[in-house]
Amino acid sequence: MCVGSHKRLLYACEVAAYENLSPVETNSSGYETDLLLYDKAGGSRWVPRVVVECKLGGVTTHDALTYSAKAFTHKHVHPYLRYGILVGDFGESTVQGRLSGTGPISTSC
Repeated sequence: MCVGSHKRLLYACEVAAYENLSPVETNSSGYETDLLLYDKAGGSRWVPRVVVECKLGGVTTHDALTYSAKAFTHKHVHPYLRYGILVGDFGESTVQGRLSGTGPISTSC
């Protein structure tokens, strides 16, 4: 298991053209992740396993919606991926309820 920071992870991959049954032209888009845990698969190949987004201070409803949307799009391409958020320096308050639940973001491991 390896850890990387600021690695780009695809959230969309479009096949624009095929030759017989093989894609020959693709377009992809990705988000930069804060922390990525991944397995090396030989050579320059790697397999993403866990994404951890990091946030300092309070978490707004907008933050929760943004992280949830990013988790959903990443999991669309990588259905086995685990996704979580690490919140630090949020004072004496507890983790806000808007981050917990059964959505695509896990608040505990």
